[in-house]
Order: sequence, then structure tokens, then C-alpha cells
Amino acid sequence: MPTEALTNNISTTLSAAINSTSATVISPLSATGFPAGNLLTANQASLETGTTGWAAATNCAIAQTVAQALDGTHALQLTASSAADMSATTSTGTSGVAVTPGALYSAYAYFRAATTVRNVQVGLSWYTSGGALIGSTSYGAQVADTSTGWTQVTVTGQAPATAAFVAVVAYVVAPANTEIHYVDVIWLAAGPVTQWRILIDSEIMIVTGGHGLTTWVVTRGAEGTTAATHLSGATVVQLLTSGAVANLSLAFWTYVQPQGLTGAVQQARLVGGTTQGPPVNGTFQVGDMVIDQKGAHWTCITAGTPGTWRYVGGGPYRGRMYLGSAQSIANATDSVNINWDTVDYDPNSNCTTGSGAKYTAPVTGYYTASFQLGFGTWGTSAGTFFLTILVNGSTGGDGAHDVGRRDVAANAGASFINGSWQGLLNANDTFQVAVFQNGGAASNTSSGKAECWMAIHLLGS
Repeated sequence: MPTEALTNNISTTLSAAINSTSATVISPLSATGFPAGNLLTANQASLETGTTGWAAATNCAIAQTVAQALDGTHALQLTASSAADMSATTSTGTSGVAVTPGALYSAYAYFRAATTVRNVQVGLSWYTSGGALIGSTSYGAQVADTSTGWTQVTVTGQAPATAAFVAVVAYVVAPANTEIHYVDVIWLAAGPVTQWRILIDSEIMIVTGGHGLTTWVVTRGAEGTTAATHLSGATVVQLLTSGAVANLSLAFWTYVQPQGLTGAVQQARLVGGTTQGPPVNGTFQVGDMVIDQKGAHWTCITAGTPGTWRYVGGGPYRGRMYLGSAQSIANATDSVNINWDTVDYDPNSNCTTGSGAKYTAPVTGYYTASFQLGFGTWGTSAGTFFLTILVNGSTGGDGAHDVGRRDVAANAGASFINGSWQGLLNANDTFQVAVFQNGGAASNTSSGKAECWMAIHLLGS
């Protein structure tokens, strides 16, 4: 997928009217200022003055032709010398286009069959500073051309470590003897294949070919606009639209990743924010980062839709409650909920105090909790008290966890127990602390933020 050019508000006019709502080739008066970046010569790109800069590579003769043309009035013609694959190339060896080792380069060309449709492709041949071919040509995907229109074919590749020059190859698979195919509007540049968006009257179009030329190949009626006819002289303005930003592709970010470093060389993108927690839809790559509106940072660790995300830090996902007043705990009653009545801190409003006191997990992740409970008085019988945590109110299976136990003598004074827990909570799960005691009668807890309390926070995901 092409990435978007990030320039904006560049304008020209149409040199010819667009008389059809289905036309896919338009003619701006000028390409000055619009995305170009073509490393090929003007003649290599459009063949208007001859075949200079092109040569037959395998099994063909080449010629400049007026039989077909996408840009201007001429194109490159390939005629097969026998029934076998054929190809033509721009200047090779040290006459090729200079490149930077390790950098990303892309090329495209438009193909058209004279009669018989074949698979075609574009390749990049890399050469050393001495002009020697490095390995084999790197080709993009094969695409079938047509005899009724022009087909764009692309390739993107990274220059090898020893590369100094590159050539663009136009390739036709298995033509018959004397079979003819045409090539026009050839482009080579550093980085990914780039497209951009223009506004003519009220119609948005996506320019996908014709970089640096005054013939542009377009997709009509983009972003909900309607294809229409347009008069010669109509203003053409490049726009950086929301659709353009959304289309910034992986290839773009690969291109801007650091080069030549020995440390943090993997690509990483800050891709936006969410209301709370990691994205729940959309497609992301490893290393993507979001900051939610609560201030929490999340990083994508497995690419996908929406992928797997890890909590990095920040954010208000924590809370602490305590007993400001003593609570009576019934004798020999399972899982009496501790009704924390006072909030110490709760920046995300996830704590519920009073009867049924609980913490509600705002996002899915691994949480850690710690708590302390004390009894100011104990019953007339020796007994035991222990703490249990409840997830979603469950007292069985994996929902309940005993986290502390203490044996107490009859008529004992103040007794305390501490506990801690770590585990997975899903978004909207509830977390509670319950107690059991069997001292022979109801017993009152102690109170105060230093004596009877619970604290919980998101540890990770």
C-alpha cells in the first residue's frame, strides 16, 4: 500500500477538462511543488525524446513508440525476440542511479499489452561502486497487464550494504515470439511508493502515479466525495486530509526508522490515544504506542487487530480505602465483606465504599493488592481469623483466595493480620476483601487508615 505525501496546500490548475466521472488520468498544468522525487531522468520516466537511459536486458528489442502513451505522446516498446521472458532496464552498473546502502527505495512503471495479456513486474538491480551486480534482481509482485488500459506495478527494496547504484527493470513473463508490450510513466525514489490527495472543485482524488509529470493517474471520488466533471483551468489543490493521515503505512515508518545505530534501531510509532486502556479495534504493529486520556502508556507487543498491548506505566489505575469506623464481624460467618468506609486515594474513581465496598478494575491487567485488618477485641473462645479476597463476589473456585490466617487466644487483646495478592483482573472485574472469625461472638475491628486498610494498583498487562 502506498504511503501518503505529507506536503499540503500546493496548487495548480487543470490544463485539460475532465469530461467523464470515470476518467482516471488527468492533466495538471504544472507538477511544481507537488510530490515528485523521481531519481530517473525525464526521458527514462516518459520516453519523450528517445530510448536514451534504457537498454534491452533479456530476450527483447526496445524502441520508442507512439502506438500507445500514458504521459505525453511516447512510450517504451518491448518486442520479444523469442517465446521466453523478456526485460528492459534503465542504465546499469556505475551509470545507474546512486543509492545509500541500507536505505529503502521504491519504483513503479505502467504496463500495457499490445494484444495478449501477460504477468508483468518491476525489479531493482543493485550494483557495487565498481559496477558489479549484487546477487539477483529484487522484483515486486507479478501483476497481469491489459490491452485496454495501463496497469501500475510496484516494487520496494532495501539497498544492500555494498550497494552504490540501482537500475529499474521492466519485466514481462512468458510472451510469445514478437509479442509487444508497452511501458510508460516510470518512477524511482528513496522511501516507499507515495500517493497524495487533491481537491478539484468539491471532489477529492488520490494521485497514485505520475510523480513529477503533468499526467497523473488518480482514484476518483475519495473520502465520501462524488466524482464529477471539471472544466479546464479548475484549481487543483493538494490536501493533507484525515484519510491521508490514516493511510500512513508501515512502509513509511520503516523508512524513517533510525539507521546505522547499534542500540534502539527498531521502528516505533506514537499512533494516538484512547479514552481509557489500550485500543480495542484497528490494526497495529509491534512497537506502536498509545497514551490514553487518563495518562497511561501502552505498547503493542504483538501485531494484529487490535494486537496485544502491554501497560507501561502512568495513569490513575490505583486506589486505597480504609475503615474510619470499627466494623462488627459476625461469629463463624464465611466471607464477611469488609466495608471500607473511607477513600484515601482514588484518582480514577474505581473505589466503592460502604456496604459491599469494592474496587472495580478499569482495564484488563495484572494487579497487586495489599491489606491489613485488626480486631480491637476478641471473643471468649480461642479461635482463628483469616482474610479472603473475592473476585466478582465469588467464594469458590478461582474466585476466592485465602491470603492470611491467625490463631487467637480467648479474650485476647488487639490482633492484626496482613495479606497481599497479585493476579489478573479483567476490565470491570470487582475486587473485595472478606474476613472470617470464630472467637465465639461478634467482634469489632479496629479502625484508622494505618490499622485497617486495602490498597490496589495496576502492575502490568
